[in-house]
Amino acid sequence: MTGSSSALIKHQFRESLVGRKHIFELYPLSFDEFLRFREEDSLAGYILSSPEALPSSEIKRLAALAEECIIFGAFPKLVLTPDVAGKREILLDLVSSTLIKDIKHLFRIEKMDNLNHLIRYLAVNIGREISLNVLAVEVGLHRETLNNYLKILEESYIIRILKPFYSNLSTELRRSPKVYFVDTGIRNVLLPDFNGLESRVDRGALFENFVYLNLFHAADPFSEIRYWRTRNKQEIDFVVKRENTLQAFECKFSGGESVSWRAFLNAYPQALGRTVVLKNAGS
Repeated sequence: MTGSSSALIKHQFRESLVGRKHIFELYPLSFDEFLRFREEDSLAGYILSSPEALPSSEIKRLAALAEECIIFGAFPKLVLTPDVAGKREILLDLVSSTLIKDIKHLFRIEKMDNLNHLIRYLAVNIGREISLNVLAVEVGLHRETLNNYLKILEESYIIRILKPFYSNLSTELRRSPKVYFVDTGIRNVLLPDFNGLESRVDRGALFENFVYLNLFHAADPFSEIRYWRTRNKQEIDFVVKRENTLQAFECKFSGGESVSWRAFLNAYPQALGRTVVLKNAGS
């Protein structure tokens, strides 16, 4: 009923069970849940109700906890494991049991080397636009097989595929998706790299993945999360559309203003724009 098996059940169950079932999707912890698991209820309260009221003395501690969540992920057992060696062991077990054994067995994957190449390629390229034609050549798969493998990874709760947001077909891109991991710890163990953010060249992409996951956890069934990019390469990381509202989010690891804000707000003046920063430079 859970893990990789859930995707197989969807494909093989003959009845829809309409009116006789209720589906619970249990993802790794959101950041406020992560804080509560770490007995940081006061910080979690600020995150949920009034983040602007967070005392300046607590910002650095909150950033350190966010970094831990980004590096090691948010599976409950892992969050409750205090030592780094234990966290790594849990992540290695998840990858070997879920990505290698379960998926290969349940979906009868014939080209396991190609799937492993695909997963690693996606891990290296989180947050980047992906051409499916280029990706198919890179991992040595036919386009149809590639689409099938991507669908399996998404339905197995390994990745999330993000589509572009557009209304002006002549100026805005509308084909290439982006990929984020459902858990950044799983992504990091695939590399493998558990170094701190300050020493990593991929820290911006990791923080972006972290922000996406929190937007995803906060979304309701009527919300759509997309990204925005024009043919002139102006880009906003996330656009959340819900009924008649439009919110845009730009992620910055250490501050700075996006040069794309003006273009986006000119195109969508009704939108509310926010820049999300993990910490100020030098803090």
